[in-house]
Amino acid sequence: MKIGITLPNLVGGTREIPGWAATAEEAGFASLGTAGRFAYPAVSDTVALAAAAAVTERIVIAPGWPAALLAKEVAGSTRCRADG
Repeated sequence: MKIGITLPNLVGGTREIPGWAATAEEAGFASLGTAGRFAYPAVSDTVALAAAAAVTERIVIAPGWPAALLAKEVAGSTRCRADG
């Protein structure tokens, strides 16, 4: 059985996410996900997943969004950085 865990992107800030991701990988979790809610202040899914990916090697990084919406956000973020 493979078990995943959600990143704490709804509480705190980005500082907690890399440590959480590294600890989850060391503990043997199979995947990391995000809650994907913007109704109140939170770290965006793409930022949380990028922070987790930076400190992990084998754990699967999995957004809670449909792939098309995630791709649209990533494409929009990339475009904004290139223009800025």
